[in-house]
Amino acid sequence: MQYLKALVIWTTLILGVHSSAFSKEPHLAGIMVLGGVTEQGIPCYDAKITLFMENRIQQVVQTNDDGSFQVALTPGKLYTLEIARAGLITKRISIDTNMDGNRNHDVMVFDCYVDMMPEEMLEGVDTSDLDFPVALLSYDKKAK
Repeated sequence: MQYLKALVIWTTLILGVHSSAFSKEPHLAGIMVLGGVTEQGIPCYDAKITLFMENRIQQVVQTNDDGSFQVALTPGKLYTLEIARAGLITKRISIDTNMDGNRNHDVMVFDCYVDMMPEEMLEGVDTSDLDFPVALLSYDKKAK
């Protein structure tokens, strides 16, 4: 009986791999953002990364000891990535995950590195424009 259960499980796994590996339908399972945060070039180990979609929080992560982080995105959506740490100027970046029909990957990886500035560097300066994203990242089907 155990042999039969193992055979059924392996057959299911093989058929599952076969159907996804040879499918003619274009697909894109997701987009992985692998990022890093530095403060004037030095890894920022405790920055808070907040991922928004349609002004709703989707995920909150903390940078690791080396300043790295990762978040997963769904294709066809518009996200805002907010990077914050006490004493530093918060940065926001919009990410458009519309792939213009290019869905020939299981997972696409996007590298994102952000350097932060101490608030004191802009003391006395109106920084209200920084409440909005400072960049919009999107897929360029012409780039290679």
